[in-house]
Amino acid sequence: MKKTRGLKKHYRRIRKNLINIPLHLDDKESWYNMWHVHVEGKGISNISLKHRRSHIKELLNFLDGVEDHSRNSKLPFQTWIHIDAESGTCDSLYIHTPNPHTEYPYIIATKITKEMKVDPMFAGIIDEKNYENGINIRAKLFNNEEKFRRIIVY
Repeated sequence: MKKTRGLKKHYRRIRKNLINIPLHLDDKESWYNMWHVHVEGKGISNISLKHRRSHIKELLNFLDGVEDHSRNSKLPFQTWIHIDAESGTCDSLYIHTPNPHTEYPYIIATKITKEMKVDPMFAGIIDEKNYENGINIRAKLFNNEEKFRRIIVY
């Protein structure tokens, strides 16, 4: 097993970087064309399940932050988390809004059913009551006026 040093610093840096991302969801002139952010690129999340779960927690916290930031948003947008089956370095959070380059809403056929359960690898960090789960490369998620829906795709 590979030894890692400075993990506290690593996770602090991730949190700081995510917090400092400017989101312009309250600006009607702004748009996002499949914009996404990866939590990490060093491969630490591939070392062990423990590290992978920690990185996914950071993505979930960032999704919560997007929800908090968008409470007064007049700009319609989609957001979702992509969890890659092969590599944690590909895990990311996407934001998509109406824009001149890609259709909105961006719809990709994804299997999402009420019977679908959270992957056991993520048990305890993904609350099935708060998230919809899907299996595909990506999925759609709308922030409409009724409610903020969340989706995890793997």
